[in-house]
Amino acid sequence: MKKRLCVLLVVVMLLTMINLPASAAETADAALSSVALGDVDGSGAVEASDASMILRHLVRIITLSDSMLTAADCNQDGNVSATDASAILRYIVRLDTLPPTGASVTPPPPTPTPTPIPTNPTGLDGVIGQGKVDADELRLREGPGESYAQILMMKRDTEVYIYEKSGDWYRIHIKGTTNIGWAFAKYIELTNRLIVAYGATNAQASLYFKPESTALVLYTLLANTRVGILAQTTDYYMVRLLDTGVEGYVLKSAITLEGATASPSSPVTATPSPTPVPNGLSGVTAEGKINAANVNIRSGAGTEYTSIKTLANGTALYIFEKAPDSAGYAWFRVQVKGSDTVGWVHYQYITLTNNRIVYYAEINASDVNFREGAGTSQPKIGQLAYGTQVGVLGMNSAETWYKIRLLDTGKEGWVIRKYVTLKTPVT
Repeated sequence: MKKRLCVLLVVVMLLTMINLPASAAETADAALSSVALGDVDGSGAVEASDASMILRHLVRIITLSDSMLTAADCNQDGNVSATDASAILRYIVRLDTLPPTGASVTPPPPTPTPTPIPTNPTGLDGVIGQGKVDADELRLREGPGESYAQILMMKRDTEVYIYEKSGDWYRIHIKGTTNIGWAFAKYIELTNRLIVAYGATNAQASLYFKPESTALVLYTLLANTRVGILAQTTDYYMVRLLDTGVEGYVLKSAITLEGATASPSSPVTATPSPTPVPNGLSGVTAEGKINAANVNIRSGAGTEYTSIKTLANGTALYIFEKAPDSAGYAWFRVQVKGSDTVGWVHYQYITLTNNRIVYYAEINASDVNFREGAGTSQPKIGQLAYGTQVGVLGMNSAETWYKIRLLDTGKEGWVIRKYVTLKTPVT
């Protein structure tokens, strides 16, 4: 349980959007005169930093005061847990609302036990991919060939788990049912990449957003963490975490392969890498500028870290992730534009000059219209291909469109929400 909380904490700290008041000093605790559900830090807004504080409390990195615990109990069940952190994150991306303080909350119904997924007959575990039926009708058969008996007929857009490939056939499991069999692969549209091999980390390793050592680190993986291999570059494997489905890149030297699953003889091609941002750094979530004179840029998130140099008022910055110092206050990791200077600056000395990415995501359909505004009547900027990597900046009031930023060009626009799959929350 503690391990899962630690992993979730890493994810939330990547999403953290802390906005503590400028008068905040050296302590993470402040007496809250009026407690608002979800506003753990008392900043006046419910943000991802509040979820981060809950998770840090659960793994005993910090201790919340009584008033903070009251604000953290989002579902008002008398217990602060990871469920409360999840409620905050769902509220931020407008998937849910938070009840008013003191409201009587009906506990959610118990989650039904999912249908067990059978072991892959090759001996390699789990689902290697997902897809949906791309035909008006498609037969599910008992084996990989037309000579095998028909089990049932599937309709268009039926969602399936994929276990293995044999020739031109996939062994699949229809989602939400116990129906398992074989279908002609040509008529299964993949909704994510297929795992082509399994492996495990042979030491602690970083999971990067891109196949570069300077890229944003999504997770730190413990030794013996099993992963699915999706693709490869010269030095990196593109992998999927088997517990969360998060995808990223790990150095090949840190992975010991176990075997192939889908088509071992086929070459494993790499995802084209987005155009790097200046100086080869990736993971830029926003831009900003220094708003005071002689501001220290430090080697870490906290005043105890060495000052690299001081920055003048108005210095332009690229902004990467945000992390709290030992007292719980926010620092941005930044790069000074036009230089190789990279370090950490306290949030209150930075003014954002554009919207920050709150989720990494990808386009889940082909030829998706990319528009200047949230509506089909808005001018079209262009079309986005399946798998295009984007950053989500926000949502329209009707919650039907996402404002996004293309990670390769930085261009911003709007796409219909259903064509975007959220992947990883970030700072």
